[in-house]
Amino acid sequence: MPDTEAQMSPPPTSPAAETAPSRAVRFSLTPEDVVHAAQLHFITRMRAPRQIFNICLLGILVTAAAWAAITGLGAHPPLPLLVVIAIASPATGLFAAYGMHERAARKLYAQQKTLQRPFDVSWTDDELRTTSEDGNWRLRWSDFREVKANDKVILFFESDYMMRIIPRRHLTSAQQADLLACAGRTAA
Repeated sequence: MPDTEAQMSPPPTSPAAETAPSRAVRFSLTPEDVVHAAQLHFITRMRAPRQIFNICLLGILVTAAAWAAITGLGAHPPLPLLVVIAIASPATGLFAAYGMHERAARKLYAQQKTLQRPFDVSWTDDELRTTSEDGNWRLRWSDFREVKANDKVILFFESDYMMRIIPRRHLTSAQQADLLACAGRTAA
């Protein structure tokens, strides 16, 4: 007759399994989370070579327009003034756009009720799973175009503008490292 005590004891676990971080978390996003995501998205997009080119082109065009306007009045603008205009015009536009992202993100959060409901996020070596009262999503890591992170949020991009937001404050350091490692092994 088999030993019933041996049948009822839990199976032995490896030391690695005992120290592995949980791969699941439940949370709700806040307006600040959406703002942090929008700001990270804006900053990373502005660092793209095409955007840097566009910003430089804007500076050149505004400077040329200012020079033409000033010389049309019969004056000769000093070079330092043109340099200030060339730097200030794109910088002012960038600061304004960065500030508008905060307002737009807060409005998006207020309008999109699905962002306000709690949801569960879990992951495996192969996929990221999201579960809420609105539905279940299972996305392979290779479905994501890119992963961006800062000290506030981790963003998983399905396209240039469709992203999954995971606030870092809901994850332990070990969970953050594990999540980013899983995404980094197979993300496109």
